[in-house]
Amino acid sequence: MGSAFWEAECARLSSGGGTSNPPMDVTRYKCEAPKLAFLIDSKTGKAKAESALTADERLQAIRAWTEAVLNAQTQLSHQTERLINLELLKKFGGSSWKSHNEHLNALQQSMDNAVLASKKSIEAVNRKRKTDQIAAAPTLHGLEVAWYQLVQKNNEIEIACSLLDADIKRLKTAAANRFGTPHHTPYLVLCCVIHSLISYFCGVMCSGLIKPTNGASAPTATASAAAKK
Repeated sequence: MGSAFWEAECARLSSGGGTSNPPMDVTRYKCEAPKLAFLIDSKTGKAKAESALTADERLQAIRAWTEAVLNAQTQLSHQTERLINLELLKKFGGSSWKSHNEHLNALQQSMDNAVLASKKSIEAVNRKRKTDQIAAAPTLHGLEVAWYQLVQKNNEIEIACSLLDADIKRLKTAAANRFGTPHHTPYLVLCCVIHSLISYFCGVMCSGLIKPTNGASAPTATASAAAKK
């Protein structure tokens, strides 16, 4: 936060107060004589004679005037220092400001170079990411196709196994109706073993002979055909 004087100046200039500066406040630089009430005669209103003062009053007057002289010397020294600073600023201020501006320009150039380097690094990372994605696209596509083919093959094998199970149950039922209770009939037991072997070999053949396709709609069509049968 700025000083109150700076804020007041900004408000004055923004409100169209002109370029004329306000008068200088010199009240803080005044060196007034000490006001001692006991030095004034209350009856006449005039200063008392030195002989009419007591020892304590004389001592107080000396102290007051000593402080006033020291204050005047301090004010004079302060004004002298201000004049010296103004002279130094007038003589060397231009070069100092030029040096400061050059430092700011160098700092800005350094920041610009850092920003440019960051942009180049970001662009290189994005370019490498895109290249890696393009290079990995065929592999990802091949894996996706292989996954769909495996899912399709598993569905077809599962449907074939379901059909064989249905045939085995149908044959068991037919054999039971024809020859009696299944577990009392050796022929029925032999038929079950034969059909189990047939179902096993059919499953092996399906897993080895079914050719994979590129689509995933074939299992649905096979399932529909099986349902119709």
